[in-house]
Amino acid sequence: MEIFVSKFLKKAKNIFFNSPDSFESFILKISQNINLDEDIKEDIVTENFTQDIIKGRVINTLPGKGLNLRAEPTEFSTIKKILPKNTAFVFLGDRQNYRGVEFIKVSVSGTEGWVASNFVEYFDSKGILLFRGEFIESTPKQEEAPNTDGIDTSDWKSYAPYHIKRISEKYSIPEAVAFAQFALESNFGKSHINGFNFFGIKGVGNAGSSFSKTKEEFEPNNQISIRDTFKKNKTIEEGFDSYGRLLRDSTRYNLATEKYYELPAKFVIWIWANGYATDSKYPEKLSAISKKIASELGRQDLVISFSEEEIRLINYLATLQPKDRTEKIIKIRSRTNTSSTF
Repeated sequence: MEIFVSKFLKKAKNIFFNSPDSFESFILKISQNINLDEDIKEDIVTENFTQDIIKGRVINTLPGKGLNLRAEPTEFSTIKKILPKNTAFVFLGDRQNYRGVEFIKVSVSGTEGWVASNFVEYFDSKGILLFRGEFIESTPKQEEAPNTDGIDTSDWKSYAPYHIKRISEKYSIPEAVAFAQFALESNFGKSHINGFNFFGIKGVGNAGSSFSKTKEEFEPNNQISIRDTFKKNKTIEEGFDSYGRLLRDSTRYNLATEKYYELPAKFVIWIWANGYATDSKYPEKLSAISKKIASELGRQDLVISFSEEEIRLINYLATLQPKDRTEKIIKIRSRTNTSSTF
């Protein structure tokens, strides 16, 4: 260590007396001219002589998981990175609260995003602890199921939020998608095919089936009326679970629950293209009705928004016959193999 300090001071003296640069530039030149270990060089340039940088690290994560670095300060926004315990970051100074959870804006190896503050700690430039989160793992209190005996299903706020939250957690379905499909397919609970079928699911349920009128689109933008068989369920609870099982267990849809649980827009595109609905405007309709739900419930996280790239993809798929959309979306995903599109 003494040899290193001696070499450092000797080199510093030579550079300093021949340089009119600022102190920060002087330090940078020192680090560039001396063959330092990269970690030491980074400390000299970015930490020890930069007073306003606050550094921190991840101190806790959920068991078996990392800490999500998100694009926005909400628990539903895009995950940019997953940070293992002890990951270092730079705190950028911004804080936001979302439904009782504080998020802070950080930079990790040049990637900016938001993390939940109760999993981290950070220090000032002198190493003095400024904040340490306290994550306490606990079993959340179970919300009591609403009494739905004799309920008017058009009073959707009395039962839908509870069951949608429940199936979202149980079957890995974004709440935003479940709310939008519930509202669109059943007209906010007013029309459920006389068997608590809130999601327009065809087939036979635990209470039999109903032969009902519906509209299908076999050619782009050309809907025709047909009659088809729809599931009937014995209870409201089963009506929601039937939907959850369909998306989780069907080979057509289950990739959405595995890959796009936290990406509602991609979730919608995937299940639509794989045949959940033939309507070429189905994603657009879900997005529009999601805004109404978000306004009604005061929850902007329930809005389904599509990026420009996703809109272009939707518009292209809408020009295809519904039977051809599945093949095309699978090819697109296998070709890109990235999260940029699918």
